[in-house]
Amino acid sequence: MTETAHQTPDLKELFRDSATYWQRQTKEINAIADDIEQTLSDQLDTARRESLTRKREILGDAVQTLLERVKSPELVLATTGTTSSGKSTLANFLIGDSLLPSAVQEMSAGLVKVRHHDNRHTLKIAPTRGATWATGEWDNLSANDIRQRLENTMEAFREVEKEDSSIEPVQFEIDWPIRLASEKLRFGLPEGTQITILDLPGLKAINDERNGPVIRKNISQALCLVAYNAEETDDKKQKELLNQVINQVTSWRKTSDVLGRMLFLLNRIDAFSRNDSDPNASLAKFRSYVTKQLREGLLKELPEEQTTINEIEPAAISSLPALWAVEANLAQSEPKKQQDCLESIEANFSTIFPKGYWKSYPRDFEDLTDDLRRHLIDDTLRYSFANEFEQRLGKHIAVNLPEIALAGPISTVANAANDFLTALDQTLDAYTTRTEDEAENAKKRLAKIEDSLIRETENIITNLEKLKKCAIDNSENSGVDIIEDIGPVLNEIGNYIGKPQLLAPIRNLSTDIFTRPSNDLSDFVEAILQASSPAPSPLMIGAPTLAQFINAVEKLQASPYGKVWQEGGVFREGPEATMVQAALDEFSKQLSVILNFVVAHATNHSGERISIIFKECVSLFIAEIEKRTHDALKHDLQAFPGLSTIFDGEIVFPSFKSVPINFVPEIEEWNGVETREEKEVSYERSLWTLYLMRHKVEKIVKKDYDVKGISICGIGDLFSGFYKSNEYKPLEECVWDYITTLIEVFAKSTKTRIEKGIESYKLAIDQSIYAVEKKQEEEIKNFKLYKNRLCTLLNTTTYAPEWKQITMMESSDVI
Repeated sequence: MTETAHQTPDLKELFRDSATYWQRQTKEINAIADDIEQTLSDQLDTARRESLTRKREILGDAVQTLLERVKSPELVLATTGTTSSGKSTLANFLIGDSLLPSAVQEMSAGLVKVRHHDNRHTLKIAPTRGATWATGEWDNLSANDIRQRLENTMEAFREVEKEDSSIEPVQFEIDWPIRLASEKLRFGLPEGTQITILDLPGLKAINDERNGPVIRKNISQALCLVAYNAEETDDKKQKELLNQVINQVTSWRKTSDVLGRMLFLLNRIDAFSRNDSDPNASLAKFRSYVTKQLREGLLKELPEEQTTINEIEPAAISSLPALWAVEANLAQSEPKKQQDCLESIEANFSTIFPKGYWKSYPRDFEDLTDDLRRHLIDDTLRYSFANEFEQRLGKHIAVNLPEIALAGPISTVANAANDFLTALDQTLDAYTTRTEDEAENAKKRLAKIEDSLIRETENIITNLEKLKKCAIDNSENSGVDIIEDIGPVLNEIGNYIGKPQLLAPIRNLSTDIFTRPSNDLSDFVEAILQASSPAPSPLMIGAPTLAQFINAVEKLQASPYGKVWQEGGVFREGPEATMVQAALDEFSKQLSVILNFVVAHATNHSGERISIIFKECVSLFIAEIEKRTHDALKHDLQAFPGLSTIFDGEIVFPSFKSVPINFVPEIEEWNGVETREEKEVSYERSLWTLYLMRHKVEKIVKKDYDVKGISICGIGDLFSGFYKSNEYKPLEECVWDYITTLIEVFAKSTKTRIEKGIESYKLAIDQSIYAVEKKQEEEIKNFKLYKNRLCTLLNTTTYAPEWKQITMMESSDVI
């Protein structure tokens, strides 16, 4: 394959520097620990000695894990995509072999994990509940063998799924030589990098209860390639595909980093070369359209991620001809296979090449020289945009691999190092000779520090608890028009931490959770009643009962209500009312189901956003506490350097779960009076018959009758009435209970950390008084020196490379 131009020694240097730094730092920490323990060899009590040993081992294990990760980092590339986007073909292109099936139905469930192995060709199908297919492990398989087993297993799964919708997803594990692993130099990957390819279910399937947890777990530390089907020309279908992407991107975002680790990809772009006089211009126009729609859709969902979203620029590729070119390139020792691949390219994708390109090639591919074969392979990779895509992929890897491979282990090492250093500092305090007056003064310093830390913490908690007050003050209001005073509160909190817009997700809660889901469904229903074909909104994508809901709306349209749906109307008792009532009952039932899905999706999504933003706020809150306390008590804190680590480590917040709601339309009983004209017949005697005989007399009279039936308002008022009803109240309370919980978790965790940090030093001081009483004259040499060394280590800024600032060499060649 053509050599890409972006050699990236930065990754190798960064991994090496990380290892070198922590090896050096750990060596220095262990050296001072050895000195302290040797000096106190006759003094240390058993409990403290064991504690120091345990903390030293924890640090050693953390460093070893980091060194192993540096020596053998793992790169996980996860492929997923919209319906018919060619995501499995894309995965095969990265693997370098037609390993995964792509010509079958959408894989509705299951995860395929392909791990690189130089020599193994193994398939493992894990046992799962309800499996009717073969499970176990098979070795020495061909690519065709594995592909066939995958197809057969998924066919069997789909049959069982028809009877048992709760069946567990299938999980496949494959060991196979992955092409990218043999081309690490081209991607600037450190030697020893382990590569795994995940082929995920399509975007439309990922939101279900079975696949969702599996997928989210596996992409948490992966670079995700999201493929979009560029072959789709129908406007409605294009909109639906884009909504699939937007929905799943927002669903996957469990941390603020996940969005930045996604590379969007327009696949099957060969469609533009088939019947287009200027395919490059059409592709550029389409790419611009998709980019604009994608950015606007994601900004609507995640306005706080504007910087990342504005940098989204989808790459492009025709993955199938690119796959065949790669297979041809790797089949140098298999002329027949290589020729088949090249013939397939010419037969199916000749239009991606310039006009007249094939005139330079012989009619019979058996006559191709080695030089022509090589040129055809290179040109296929060029005109399928595979080279351009791999350049983008290389940059994507270089920017994100350090975060995936190193951030966690480095954080673990840093926390373990600080914990060990703090324990050493407290050990010095415990065995420093003190008089009772000196100990009392030290405790006063600690009390002063504690008061300052608690005071600053209380200031922040007081501001946060204003959010709780907003919820309480509005708890008696009906409907969801609440939190009138939340804007000023959020501004106050935002200004305190220096980021006024950070809390925007909370500001927009009412719209995000209540207004928008109802509006989306209302607009969708209105469009169907107008006899148009709307595309489901991002929130509706993946709703398991969407087809039933559409059918219920169409039945409502076909009923007499369909003629008066805008303004509403009355329907007299009888066949008309019965038909409307039945259609409305089914509509209400299906709307309740899909409404719970959409609202739960919107609410859980908003809950995750709140949690992410709250975590970011917490780091800023704590930084502000430390800054203000340090500015006020710089001298006092220097006496207890271990207190600088009390806020280290992440505060764990609970996940959010919504509560169900029910759509109950307002149907009023209708009673009225109806005047009808009727023919009245009587028999009378008249003059002209001399009153001898009676004759028939007919006349038209008006009579009033009592009538009854049902009265139903227009569809807009139906939704509006429900939106203002008490059905939303429990959900509203659930959301604000969650915010209250986050505040309480932060308050409790922060105060506990302060109390534990202070208390540990108090205990050390108490022990030092005990030592003075037992051995008044003993002086331990070098304590001051040790203290200074510990202060230096504890006050050193934690090593944290800026992953995103890696500069990449740009290619000067235009592909």
